Amino acid sequence: SVVDGENPMHEICSQSSTAEAQDTARIRARLGRFLERLRTLADRTTGESPVVTSPADKRLIKSLQVPQQFLFSEIKWPSPHFGIELCVTFAKPDRGIPR
Repeated sequence: SVVDGENPMHEICSQSSTAEAQDTARIRARLGRFLERLRTLADRTTGESPVVTSPADKRLIKSLQVPQQFLFSEIKWPSPHFGIELCVTFAKPDRGIPR
């Protein structure tokens, strides 16, 4: 049996313009680290060939920035035995147009 509060799940959902400064700063830092890793990987080579070969793709990666305003959801689950997987999907609403 699971004891209440044994492995509590903590979720924060907000938008950067209304969230507490410490939450927004933490998310901005994580996004910044992600972009740094992405740029580092894009600059590497595999054997003799660069990982990113298209000039347009290189420009796109270099242009990516942490947005000033954004929505976010952060879930923390300190379970020692289980992990959690989070999937976020963005899609246009169906307008009912036949295909």
